[in-house]
Amino acid sequence: MNKHENIYQTANHLAELLRACPEYNQYLDAKERLLNDPINRQVLQDIRRKQFNLQEICQNDDELQKQENFINDMMMSVAMNPVVNDFLNAEYNFGRIIEQLSMIFEQIFPYDPMMEGEEEIVEANDAPPEKSAPPEPTYIN
Repeated sequence: MNKHENIYQTANHLAELLRACPEYNQYLDAKERLLNDPINRQVLQDIRRKQFNLQEICQNDDELQKQENFINDMMMSVAMNPVVNDFLNAEYNFGRIIEQLSMIFEQIFPYDPMMEGEEEIVEANDAPPEKSAPPEPTYIN
């Protein structure tokens, strides 16, 4: 018998419980509907791409206005696309369960001073290239 078998059995049981929970099944159903709807799938991808880009560049009032416009566009698209709205709600609800589980596991990891400053290293490595491709067309402008 493996000395960690009880841990693995418990992890497998947790995975079974997660697969059986309504939030997970709602997420899978909503994801399937979104994957079968190329237009709404593209809308969601555009929303997430713009959100990521705005988080990267938002540093002044003009950029803040762009962010506000983005948020307005996002809310309109979600309200007008029930497939996207259902997916985002299901993703959020299941994500909260995963986040709470993550918080439980984070408690067992000791503080590691070597991990301090990791954010600066990651940000430096993620610097945009000198030349960028033209922006891709989107459904949300």
